[in-house]
Amino acid sequence: MRYFKVSSTGNGIGVAVIRTAAGKELILRVHPKPWRPPDASPPAVVRVMPTDDRTVVTVYELDTVEVPDHIADTLTAHQEITLGEAEGPANDRDEGTSPLLTEVTPPRSPGAPPRIPDQDGPETDLQDQAMWKLVGAMDQLTLQDSTDLPAVLASAIATRQPGLRQVFLEEFTKLAEKSIRYQQPEFRRNAGPLMAVRGRILVNDLVERKARRQQAISCEYTELTTDTLLWQTIRAALRQCLTELPDTTSRSRTARERALRADAHLSTVTATSPYGVLQEAPLTHEQLPSGVPQRAYRAARALLTQATGFGTTSGHNGAALSIKITTSHLWEEILRRRFQSAGYSVETAAPQLRIFQDTPMPKRPDIELRDPTGALVVIDAKYKTLRALEPGKMSMSDQYQMYAYATQREAPTLFIHVGDPGCTWTRTSAPTASGRWYPTGVASLPFPSPQEALALEEFQVASTTSQAISALHIGQQLTVGGHR
Repeated sequence: MRYFKVSSTGNGIGVAVIRTAAGKELILRVHPKPWRPPDASPPAVVRVMPTDDRTVVTVYELDTVEVPDHIADTLTAHQEITLGEAEGPANDRDEGTSPLLTEVTPPRSPGAPPRIPDQDGPETDLQDQAMWKLVGAMDQLTLQDSTDLPAVLASAIATRQPGLRQVFLEEFTKLAEKSIRYQQPEFRRNAGPLMAVRGRILVNDLVERKARRQQAISCEYTELTTDTLLWQTIRAALRQCLTELPDTTSRSRTARERALRADAHLSTVTATSPYGVLQEAPLTHEQLPSGVPQRAYRAARALLTQATGFGTTSGHNGAALSIKITTSHLWEEILRRRFQSAGYSVETAAPQLRIFQDTPMPKRPDIELRDPTGALVVIDAKYKTLRALEPGKMSMSDQYQMYAYATQREAPTLFIHVGDPGCTWTRTSAPTASGRWYPTGVASLPFPSPQEALALEEFQVASTTSQAISALHIGQQLTVGGHR
């Protein structure tokens, strides 16, 4: 047995799908650590033993999974896709990031025996629905631009997760539209009846033509065309996107418009049904152009295969793919929406702060707000808990970061952690060169519960948000020290 740490820095949620060489499928659903059941020991060691053709197990950030060697061998070579905002400089995220699954050495002392999970039930299924609803509502369901979409496995995961299925459709529309720039006509050999001789006459058909008194002459010829199987497959997938993508959110409407534009560019390509495309033998690597069109074709075929259940292949070697959302980015977006709903305006781009002259990696506050009077407030989102809401209880790096933000931006600065609502304000210990000191605070706000996440609609947050924000008493700090 071997061991893997789940999001070792406690800053990553998502899903991992492992297919064994024997054809069994293991799905590991990684949920936010605030959703860990009260009766579960944090963190836990979870023993995973795939027994059925499809095994689903829910774990939480910082858990450890114990898996058989053949599963571990597949996981060590797995590919990970990150959704949401691209990572900033390494030192700009003190919460740290790590892969969704990292192999670790076996625990030195066994402690509590590994938990052997049951097949996931209604509670964890509800959590999973809530997680993807929350991630989608906070606009984290986007692929980083540099991500290469591994079509077949990504589509397989997307089938298990409806939210990810929509991501796959949206990302395919981007890929298809980009591939059109590389569209080039190809010489294709054809044979059939023509009203005028073209290419080579098929002599064997002349007798039948005379007997039937047909005017058309059977010829074999080549033509330069873009109406090939590659583009027929891409067009069929674009039309499938139009069938599946809802017209309910701005993001999905944008994807539909993108699909319509791409489909219009492919108007000279035969519109073929998914079944018609999939009945054709797949194009081989040698038959496909390199680069974007090849990726678009493979993604299109995977999209159609998963949509129809037709054309699937068997006999896969062991393979694994994980999709991760950086939870600190999610927490930051949750706080941003909460403050907006409480009447604050969010600065579109917080300025970079160079703490030292010519420093190569400047810092940037997570959120900068303006209250209704226009006063500036600096917010830093901390996806972690704090035992006591006191600035002196924070890590030294957080204390220095808070001081730098307050003095550089000359504004009240609040670090918000995950936890029960609460807040403690103090101030910088000495005035700056301008003769002023600035309020600094440590606060905590609850992470949305699964029930709250399920109730969310696009760009909305819970109705109790305004009360929680008011309890932070930010307005009382805006005049402290003679600074406004």
